Order: sequence, then C-alpha cells, then structure tokens
Amino acid sequence: MKTVTLMYFAQLGAQAGCSEEQVETGANTVAELFLELKGIHGWTLPADKVRFARNDAFCPAEAGFSEGDALAIMPPMSGG
Repeated sequence: MKTVTLMYFAQLGAQAGCSEEQVETGANTVAELFLELKGIHGWTLPADKVRFARNDAFCPAEAGFSEGDALAIMPPMSGG
C-alpha cells in the first residue's frame, strides 16, 4: 500500500466533495487508481477523458507512482 496526495479539479472535485486528499492505495498505475477513486467518489467521466499529472508533470494513465507522490486529476478544460 502507498499513500499519495491527490488533487481534483473542476467537476471531479465537486463530485468528490473536496479538492485535495491523501489516500492509501494498492493501485500500481494512475489508471488503476482513477478507477478505484471513480468507484469511491461516483465520478461520471471515463478515464480516457481526464488528464493526469504526477509531481507537477503530465503523465500517461499507464504511469506508475510511488509512496508520497502528488497526483493531479483533471477533467477536460476549455478556454475562452
């Protein structure tokens, strides 16, 4: 099990009821962790519609992560 800090943006934070939390997980990839969190928080977006960042750098869903990492999960964003 690893403890990581998670940051949620826009609708993901709203659906989770928080913008940041620490979780303990047995997931090995960012995608596995997203699916775990989707079940907990009831997120409606599929994994292929969100972007991930590990320690302030964008990463693919297949990326692994380590104890103490900071992971950001972001829904699609539009500008104007």
